[in-house]
Amino acid sequence: MDGGYVVSGGRDKTVRVWDLDNGICINKMEGHTGWITGTDITPDGLKAISSSIDGTLRIWDLKNYRTMQKLDRHTEAIHTLMLTPDSRNMISGSFDNTLRIWDLESGVCNRVLKGRAGYYGDDSLALTADGKYAIWAKRRESNAQTVLQVWEIATGIVLRPIDTFPDDWDPFAITPDGKYAVLAALIARSKGWDAPVHVWDLQLGICRYLLHGHTGRVNALAITADGKRAVSASVDKTIRVWSLESGSCLQILLGHTGPVETLALTADERYVVSGSVDNTLRIWDIETGTCLRQIQGPIGWVNALAVSKDGRRAVSRSGNTLQIWDLEKGILLHSLKVDAGELRTLAITPNSQRVVSSSRKGLLVWDLESGICVAGWSEGTHISVLILVSDDRIVAGDEAGLVYFLRLMEDQP
Repeated sequence: MDGGYVVSGGRDKTVRVWDLDNGICINKMEGHTGWITGTDITPDGLKAISSSIDGTLRIWDLKNYRTMQKLDRHTEAIHTLMLTPDSRNMISGSFDNTLRIWDLESGVCNRVLKGRAGYYGDDSLALTADGKYAIWAKRRESNAQTVLQVWEIATGIVLRPIDTFPDDWDPFAITPDGKYAVLAALIARSKGWDAPVHVWDLQLGICRYLLHGHTGRVNALAITADGKRAVSASVDKTIRVWSLESGSCLQILLGHTGPVETLALTADERYVVSGSVDNTLRIWDIETGTCLRQIQGPIGWVNALAVSKDGRRAVSRSGNTLQIWDLEKGILLHSLKVDAGELRTLAITPNSQRVVSSSRKGLLVWDLESGICVAGWSEGTHISVLILVSDDRIVAGDEAGLVYFLRLMEDQP
């Protein structure tokens, strides 16, 4: 099986194999007794793995479409599943408060990593790019405390004493080089709010820096491709550029008069584009912290933003309106009212020619230069996941658990 196929799972308790070229389901594999919470496929395309709320994992033979092994060592529902980068092992996380590391060939559970007792709330799990460490963030529902555990996968050792974060936090990100995990928290102080950005050194297993400065919730966080800097946007109306090597604040970007809701880095990472409740977009030089351009117009509350790969265009979302901007001239090119339910997500194709928007009623595809809607699709409802595989291939998922594979076809003369 080559790269033209994907595997998905849904609430119908089945694992399905899809042909990406034709957008059809070529096989449906049954066996789980609860809905599917995770799937993956090995790089050679010979095996698939799945996890379920029924507390089991299954390894599937994609040649004969049958269960090769059923793994049932977890005692509660499984919420997380992933392959290690070398695809020799898989890691599962369960509400029984354990992570388990499995040998994909034999199905043997080689290691059980036990989480801290009493933390059964929302979970986030990530692996470093080299597959050496697993980072598990867990939130306790009773008092909103969070524990972050860094595990060495080979030994099962927790690399540092367990620390807790009070109150609220956003899902963490790992730098591309696997050196740091970055997490933003919101902490109540006697004189107001503190929103430190936590930087964890995953090689030393310590919290290396607490980046203090924001006085309100961090709404958006971006990390540069070299893993050396992070950029954060906050309701305190500021954007901060941080050094992940020294723990210092390199720049404070001042100018917005309302909470900053979203940000995006240009492809060359020289500029930051931000959107705010103050009804403006701003373009910043990431090195100097200078606001190069303030864009005003019929914007509204900007709560989503995408920048084209060539850096010439930005698309913002405000309620049910998409707005296409010329970043070089700082002007509004098109304001597109979408009468198709609340807008959810947006993305720009890699060739910087199209923008795809999703809503409660389906997808719309717009030409980035003319602002004309060139295609629409309305079979799915409440589209919540949108992935652009290429310039003409779209994968969308809705809240009913259905996955759709779409191709944008050009009109033939």
